[in-house]
Amino acid sequence: MDREFTPIDNLQKAITANNSMIFHYWLVYASASMKPSSYVTDSLPFYFHRWLSQSDIESNRYLRSESFLDSLIGFTKSVATLYSTTNAICFPAITAITHLHRDIGAMQGSLLELQETPHEVVYQMDDVKLLHYYDLQQNRSTKKYPVPLLIVYAPVNRYHIMDIRKGRSIVEQFVSAGFDVYLLDWGAQLNNKPSVSGYVGYIHRAVDLIKKASHSEQVSILGYSWGGVLSMIYSSLRGTDVRNLILQSAHVDFHKDSSILASWFRKLPVDDIARAFDTIDCHFINFALIMRNPAVHSFDALRFAADMNSWTPSMKFGLDTMRIIAWLNDTPLIPAGFFRDYISKLYQQNQLVKNKLEIALPDGKLETVDLARITMPLLNIVGDLDDICTPPASIPINDIATSKDKKLLRYPTGHIELSVSSAVHKELWPQVVKWLEQRSL
Repeated sequence: MDREFTPIDNLQKAITANNSMIFHYWLVYASASMKPSSYVTDSLPFYFHRWLSQSDIESNRYLRSESFLDSLIGFTKSVATLYSTTNAICFPAITAITHLHRDIGAMQGSLLELQETPHEVVYQMDDVKLLHYYDLQQNRSTKKYPVPLLIVYAPVNRYHIMDIRKGRSIVEQFVSAGFDVYLLDWGAQLNNKPSVSGYVGYIHRAVDLIKKASHSEQVSILGYSWGGVLSMIYSSLRGTDVRNLILQSAHVDFHKDSSILASWFRKLPVDDIARAFDTIDCHFINFALIMRNPAVHSFDALRFAADMNSWTPSMKFGLDTMRIIAWLNDTPLIPAGFFRDYISKLYQQNQLVKNKLEIALPDGKLETVDLARITMPLLNIVGDLDDICTPPASIPINDIATSKDKKLLRYPTGHIELSVSSAVHKELWPQVVKWLEQRSL
């Protein structure tokens, strides 16, 4: 008879798997130190830069290996089982710690709201809010373009990165140009529907509300990252409601994503995770982003803030670093069912590009997503240095969509930098605004 595993057994298994993963990280940095290309040449800073570059190469080698992935799967399963067991015994304490952790993140996130473009909440469904922006310098009732714009951000972080501060805000770019701008704030997500279909349904409801409020027959959509995928799905199902579709760092062929994160997601035991947790703390995803190479990505907030300021030291750099850190820490708890849906059906089974993804519509009917039904004008924004959604994973939509008017806009920067970099706000986003202006009259 098989014996029942105790919490101690699962803890031991988790520690064993964790030690195995630590060994792989030791291999990464030891190998980087031993490469001739990283030997000291003329100065310590130059050596450190070369060592970091080499460590990225070694991370791509060791952290994709079958032995590392086996350890990652074993660790995840053990932690999930351990959590389920201890949660049953210590439920009040674990719940209190979880809520405290979330509240601290929310307090930090509230600091970002002081810098936001003026807006009002015009609708709320579950935890999802529809925000409507306006320009304080103009009459709130006036709008230069009759077609409103809906911005859909990724549910795994808060929307503030789209409106991080004046001069580095995508929202501000469109509002200042005279667009009637709305944004979906996914909220705390504790009461949101636990499926990809549910999240597509929120977009459906938002579009209906915007059409009525603006007296417009169509809405333009800008979808970023996971929000871009959801926008793509919606646009293929309800294309007559979408005037223009702008995608920013959005996957379409998940199996062409060569990033370390994608290789982990493709192996993640999401069923075990969903059984153990009602919600997924998105700090888990932020932690995974750091663990791609801790020596490099532990300082991402500094790098993003430097990019916001053209790499020029200033008071703004310090404040922007605080803003980025607050944004990174203010992560939601997303429904485990939605997380399982997204990872399993998209990253693992690649159902979107295979036209096998089924979505339950608000009326209860199931409909299969066919991306060839995207016929509206399409602008696909891709970061050539994106290591979260690599270009080969996002570019194919330009071939799949049957739009007669479609454009691929590439820029040499990364996933987050596409939203905050001083260079992209000077060079890239004015092009995007102009593209939409020409198609919104």
